[in-house]
Amino acid sequence: MDWILPLIAGIFILFGTGLGFYITYKSNSQSNEKQQKIESLNLEISEATKTNQILSQQILDITNNLKGISGEIQQLAEKNIDLTDKGLSLTEKSIELSEIIQNIQTGGDSYPEVSFVSYKNNDEYDLLLINRGQYIIRNASVRITDYQKRHELMKIHKDAIGNNDVWDKIVNPTITEYKVGNILPNVAHKFHKIKVESNTLNLTITIFSESGVFTQKNKWIEIGGIIETYTNIKDRDSNTLYEKCSQGFPRKDDGTPNLNVPY
Repeated sequence: MDWILPLIAGIFILFGTGLGFYITYKSNSQSNEKQQKIESLNLEISEATKTNQILSQQILDITNNLKGISGEIQQLAEKNIDLTDKGLSLTEKSIELSEIIQNIQTGGDSYPEVSFVSYKNNDEYDLLLINRGQYIIRNASVRITDYQKRHELMKIHKDAIGNNDVWDKIVNPTITEYKVGNILPNVAHKFHKIKVESNTLNLTITIFSESGVFTQKNKWIEIGGIIETYTNIKDRDSNTLYEKCSQGFPRKDDGTPNLNVPY
C-alpha cells in the first residue's frame, strides 16, 4: 500500500507537466497566430498606405490638371468676352455705317438756307443757296414768292381780285422758280440776284429736294435807318430748323416777332 501514494504523486506530477507543456504549446500557437495576424495587418496597412499615397498623388495630379483646365477655361472665357465685345463693336459700326449710307442717300439732317449777300453795299443782293449740314442735298430747286410785291399789285389791280385775272396780274408775277441741283455740305450756290427797294422785303421761299421740302420766310423792314430782319426755316412737318430775329425787329406784346410787317 506504500507504493500507491508515490504512484498517485507521480501521476499528478506527470499530469501537471503535461498540462504545462499543453498550456505552453497552446500559448505559443496563439502567440504565433496573433503574430501572423499582426504581420498580416501590418502588411495590409502598408499596402493601404502605398495605395493611399498613389491615390493622393493621382488626386494631386488631377487637381493640377484641373487648375490647368481652369486656367484654359478662364482664357477661353476672356477670349469669348473679347470676341463678344468685338462683335458688338462691329455691329455698332455696321449700324453707324448703315445710318451714314442712308443719310448720304436722303440728306440726313442737312437743310438748305437762302442767304442774301450784297458785295457793293447797295440794294442789289446775290441769292446763295447754302447746305447747312454734313450730307449732300440732291436735286434742289427754289420757288420764291414775293408777298411785298403781291401786296402792291393787289392795290393796283383791285378789279382782278376774285376772278381769273388774279393769276396773270397778281399771283404769277410774284412767283419765280430756279433749278439749282445738288448742294454739297457747307457749300453756297449762287442762283439769282434780286433788287430790294426801300429796304423792305417779305419773301416766302420754298426749297424742294430729295431730302424733303423746306420753307423759309424772310422779312425786312427799315426802322430809323437800320434794316431789321427776321428769318425762319421749317421742314415739311413745320418743325423750326433755324430762326433768327434782329433786336429791333417789331414784336408783339408777348415779345414774339410781329410777322404782319412789312407792308
